[in-house]
Amino acid sequence: MTKLGEHLWDDYYAMRAEVVTPECDPHFDIEARLNELEAESSASDDDFDLLADDDFDREASRTSLESQKALCVSEHQQAEDVRKKITPAVKAFRLIEHYLAQASIFATAQQQMLLLVLLFVAAAVTTLEKHHIAFRPKISRLDYQVSLSLQLLANGLLAFSVWLFRDIALNSSIQAAHPLLINGITLGSTVLAFISLYQLFTIPKDAEPGGTIVRALLSVPLYCIAMLIFAFVVYVVRGHPSGLAIYFNAFFEHSGTYLDVALYLWAGMLLKQTQLGERVFSLFTPWKLPAEILAFVAVVVMAVPTAYTGASSIIILAMGVVVYSELRKVGTRRQLALATTAMSGSSGIVLKPCLLVVIISIL
Repeated sequence: MTKLGEHLWDDYYAMRAEVVTPECDPHFDIEARLNELEAESSASDDDFDLLADDDFDREASRTSLESQKALCVSEHQQAEDVRKKITPAVKAFRLIEHYLAQASIFATAQQQMLLLVLLFVAAAVTTLEKHHIAFRPKISRLDYQVSLSLQLLANGLLAFSVWLFRDIALNSSIQAAHPLLINGITLGSTVLAFISLYQLFTIPKDAEPGGTIVRALLSVPLYCIAMLIFAFVVYVVRGHPSGLAIYFNAFFEHSGTYLDVALYLWAGMLLKQTQLGERVFSLFTPWKLPAEILAFVAVVVMAVPTAYTGASSIIILAMGVVVYSELRKVGTRRQLALATTAMSGSSGIVLKPCLLVVIISIL
């Protein structure tokens, strides 16, 4: 916003804040001031002062005062010129920029809470919609019973550990660094446990009867398996139940990194929803290029944005499927289509000036 303001109005940096009127007086009387300085000089003369000047240099003082007055007049004139440039449009733009700056500062300061809200909202929605990642979907009634029971156990162990950690952290003689974050984790983990309990008693009626225990275990979400293994370590092996919550709380110490990754992937998903890949390939479809030439064009077209952004994974996420399907439509070999899809994002990293390489070199 600041750069945009500077592009729209000259000296926008000076107009961003209220113009401060200089404190100096541009109309002071030089002769009167010279008389005052001469009187002060005469009053301070001391016969025993070895460093005192012989006489008051009136001309040198006049030159100095004239320079000061000219500088003061210039400062007042600059302030008046800037004040005249502040139009209602500048004031409106400045107000919006200040609000956005305050919002950015607030968001930066509340990164941990923002990650907490996003994490537990996503976890709650995923649990309610049964969209967890597992080796196989839940089909039979036994699948639901085993999967939901282990989810309840995992979320319950997490909630119990968090409550213990909260009691230790908030009742300690040492003040907790982030009490709001601890309470938020406690609330979120407890809600997840109750959601799992609710789902355990509301198994879909259309679930198939029967099932085997092996298949049921394969339908357990991967996060649940990892949490149960770690819970076994902290509860049984180490005998430190609150350890699960301590490690989970440490997850939020790098909240900025995780939010950046989330925004990074979100940008790729938005780019995919714009159907940019299909529209780019629609420009070359009427030319009926050979498969090899079309593969070369695909690599070049998608390597350029990668070179300027460093977002190789976003390019592959947004346009990888399109590249592969379009190349297969024109009869490209499967190996060449796969290689082109991989190169479409990664080849841009070696082109100048790749932002990713610049950042790595700085670090």
